[in-house]
Amino acid sequence: MDGLTLACLHVGAGKEYKLWPCDRFAALADWLYDQGLQPVLIGTAADKARAETVRSLARKPLPSLISNLSRDAELALLAECRLFVGNDSGPMHLAAALGAPVIGLFGPTDPVRWGPLGDQCRALRGDAPLEHPIERKQVGGRQAAGSERSLESLQLETVQQAVGELLHWPNPAQAPSPASH
Repeated sequence: MDGLTLACLHVGAGKEYKLWPCDRFAALADWLYDQGLQPVLIGTAADKARAETVRSLARKPLPSLISNLSRDAELALLAECRLFVGNDSGPMHLAAALGAPVIGLFGPTDPVRWGPLGDQCRALRGDAPLEHPIERKQVGGRQAAGSERSLESLQLETVQQAVGELLHWPNPAQAPSPASH
């Protein structure tokens, strides 16, 4: 695998409300593959079940490096990848710190406060309010009531558009041919 074409996907997170739906990660992986990138799943043993669900939903090849990399190897991969897309999590911040182009996926946590830092980083957030009070309680009292957003409401097309813009594709909704990467 060539670092210039790798798109690292981190489907895990420390809290359930920070998890973008598996079917959307699978559809994103298929779309990235069609654009000439090689999506690959990264993470720890705690992410393995979600990663396997994403792999089972994907129609295109989706290698998993979950728990197969040393910390040094994972850091090298993040530093060399063409793109990182993941939930609000530690690996998202590591990828940003290492200079990777990052799309961070946010729901109820505030991306202004907790988003990835860097010129090549974008934080996307769902637009619908959380429906269940228990979810608001889990987020904590740091935000105004009703300001939390559901990650479930973040659409695949929004992420695709952000990927195209971040990678400077001429028409962000459609990537260039693989030969022009």
